Amino acid sequence: MARLLTIGALARATGIGVKTIRHYSDTGVLPPADRTDSRYRLYRETDRARLEVIRLLRSLDFDLPTISALLGRRQTVRHSLRAHLGVVDAKLRTLRRTRAVLARAETSPTDDSALAALERLHAVAVLDAADRGAVLRQTMERYLDGVPADVTWQSRLWDVAFKDLPDDLSDGQWSALVELIDLVQDEDFGRRLADQGRSYWTHVAAADPRATARLASLVLVAARAADREESHRSARSRRLTRRFVALSARAAGRRPTRAFERWMLDQGLKHDARSERFWILVAIIRGWPTEPRPEVRGYRWLLAALADLQTLNKTRADRAPTPASKLQ
Repeated sequence: MARLLTIGALARATGIGVKTIRHYSDTGVLPPADRTDSRYRLYRETDRARLEVIRLLRSLDFDLPTISALLGRRQTVRHSLRAHLGVVDAKLRTLRRTRAVLARAETSPTDDSALAALERLHAVAVLDAADRGAVLRQTMERYLDGVPADVTWQSRLWDVAFKDLPDDLSDGQWSALVELIDLVQDEDFGRRLADQGRSYWTHVAAADPRATARLASLVLVAARAADREESHRSARSRRLTRRFVALSARAAGRRPTRAFERWMLDQGLKHDARSERFWILVAIIRGWPTEPRPEVRGYRWLLAALADLQTLNKTRADRAPTPASKLQ
């Protein structure tokens, strides 16, 4: 006759507490093989192996009803694993989202602002992908309400930014999404974006379309120069810079004067770098390359070349001899 183990002996053999084994028995996961005349539970040696399986499954967060069904062969092992894998994946998605929200809120300067950030970030992050995109789009459209932008262009822009956002995100994508939510919710960012858009589209309304098209082509040429790290002081760079000023003036309906050059540089200084960060975050979320777009690289290079040219012109002017008529 096979030797039976008391609950104490089984506990000592497996290192699992008596209370835990009793709980498993009461729930039917580990029913006793027999009982003594005094109603003490007795277990077989095979129950020792069963208990080890239960411990393994519990360490993997299987609940007791699932373990009971699995051990009772009411559910196949592979089916149980697939079902549990789905539960674990859902928990991971929730944990990634929670971690991204907590990490972003933690960077707030005060406790009150951290709590406020936690509330507003979580309110959007907890939505499904379609609703998140819709909320972010509505916020951006509100900022640009009244800006004389081309309606078709603006709709396509928001489609690129917010339509069909992925729902299953990695840790890095969740961090980018929460940062994007934070950026879109920043009222100062919205005001700056509206100011830039109003200035641009006001000029575009009276622009020379041919000059605008040529300017766009020139910017792409400049992007290639930037990628080659071409010097701003080469003869070719100077030609590109002068053409940049001339075409920009024509596109804006103005004259290519030194005052206009200073205005261009001033507009470049007013440019909010957060708008570029906005598109980098969108690229991370969508799994796209994150390097700046050719248009951005080209404009940066041309504005830097223009600033260098202005500095050179000022230096030459300062070194120029004073006319004799002004010395008298």
